[in-house]
Amino acid sequence: FLSLSGILMKLLPLLLIVITFEIYGQIRFSSISAGVGAGYIKGNTPSEFAYLAGANFDFHLWFSSKFSFRAGVIYGRDFSILVPEDRYGRNYPYLQGASLSIVATQYVSDDIFFEGTGGFLMLNDRSFSDIDEWAPGSAISVTVNKNFYNRLISKEGISVSASFESGFTFFKTLPQYYGVLVKLRYNF
Repeated sequence: FLSLSGILMKLLPLLLIVITFEIYGQIRFSSISAGVGAGYIKGNTPSEFAYLAGANFDFHLWFSSKFSFRAGVIYGRDFSILVPEDRYGRNYPYLQGASLSIVATQYVSDDIFFEGTGGFLMLNDRSFSDIDEWAPGSAISVTVNKNFYNRLISKEGISVSASFESGFTFFKTLPQYYGVLVKLRYNF
């Protein structure tokens, strides 16, 4: 049997090799954003005018410096819920979902740039109180951003964006949304 000191002596060369190399993380977070807007949602109902709210974070993976990835959540609800009225017996449809997209960025100037995203979406249809269906689909968006910092000097700062976003699914009740959102973003 090997003693503890014997095991440590055998592992010591491996340990010295591992700690002398610089190890990079495989994911680098680059920004976080949140926003609100208006658009339309549709589930097992006709299209409803809705308010939308979303949040996401961007990250880079080790194999790509040109493209980044975006994980996000979206929530859309019938705008009528914001209007004061008698709510007894009323149903206010809503959708909620999560997405994972690839992001392509194109700078127009030092502080203005466009982004296009496309990816996978899971959307939950809550059109009626008895419907609770999750469906897979696609999410796409086109965004114009304005930085309030000099990206040539620092990568950290705040930017504002206007985004057209759309999500549609392929199965079950075919929930979908589309709308325009205004977002505030912090880059780090």
